[in-house]
Amino acid sequence: MTITNNKALSSAGGIYLSSTRSTTFTECVINHNECDISENSVNGGGIYITGFSSNTQYHFINCTIAYNQSGGNGGGMVLTPRSAIITMTNCTVYRNVTGIAPKNFNSTTDGGGILFSAQSASATFTHCTITENSFAPGPGTKRGAGIANGRGFLRLHNSIVANNTGATMGNDLRIAISGPAVISSLIRSCAGCTNPPTYFSDPMLDPPTTCGEHIFLAPQAGSDALDNGSTVGVAVPFDDICGKIRVGPHDIGSYDKSGIVPPPPVAECKDITVALDAIGNATILAGDVDDGSTALSGVSSLVVAPNMFTCSDIGTKRVTLTITDNLGLMDDCMANVTVTAPNDATPPTITCPSAVVKKKCRPCKL
Repeated sequence: MTITNNKALSSAGGIYLSSTRSTTFTECVINHNECDISENSVNGGGIYITGFSSNTQYHFINCTIAYNQSGGNGGGMVLTPRSAIITMTNCTVYRNVTGIAPKNFNSTTDGGGILFSAQSASATFTHCTITENSFAPGPGTKRGAGIANGRGFLRLHNSIVANNTGATMGNDLRIAISGPAVISSLIRSCAGCTNPPTYFSDPMLDPPTTCGEHIFLAPQAGSDALDNGSTVGVAVPFDDICGKIRVGPHDIGSYDKSGIVPPPPVAECKDITVALDAIGNATILAGDVDDGSTALSGVSSLVVAPNMFTCSDIGTKRVTLTITDNLGLMDDCMANVTVTAPNDATPPTITCPSAVVKKKCRPCKL
């Protein structure tokens, strides 16, 4: 799904959610959206999630949020849903700009890329790359050009937050409360970090490249992001933002340079014989004709068609077995299904009655 080139007269240039049901965004591209760049109180150039959302969950998986603009806070995203659970996995947040509206010296603006500030909420970023987001020039206080964290508990796992610019407090990360969990992440600069990240360094990223509509920035040789992803207390995603399979040791960030481009699945078939039941019906399952089909990324579905037979199908029928892997790749093969009559069927018989002899009666005499 791509949400692009939208303009809002207030907040939420691309997506607006308020106290909604739990929502998952997968393989989304949210780019070139804009919320009122003349107004400094608006929120979320790309996405704005707000309201009271007790235990509501918002998940972003394999998403690119790029080139969005906000007049006020959160060039890419503003996340303020109270009591909600937010996760972002394999996401790139790139070149969003906030604070475009005119400011004065007393103004405060938060989150060039992301503003997360929500009471009793948590936000967990796993294998994300948040880079080259910025504040527009101008006066005032500017906090967290990459991520600004006000209220709520922020967790950063195996993520890169670096090379964001224009802040007066925390170019890459600004923490307003103590105790964020920063596990094996690479943060180039931070204001308010009481628990330091694993790596305080330049990730040495290549210029941006695309895979499909997604943006990724690969770490160069010598980068601390290479092969340093942690598996301790972290659910490592199976693949990266480009669909490459993560293999250990894996990289920090949304893109895994040593990841494997998965081969397509392979469908393997075998011929079978099936007997109709007593009323002339038979059904087969995909596993009945499967002869060891494989998918490196895991099997999403295995389907055989047709799979139902009647008396009119007695003989040999061709069926198709289709395998789909977890990345959406497919393969198929053909199998012969020999359909036979019911196993207890016997030829019909007829039993004739004994011969009946009719005698001719003589006429009676009176």
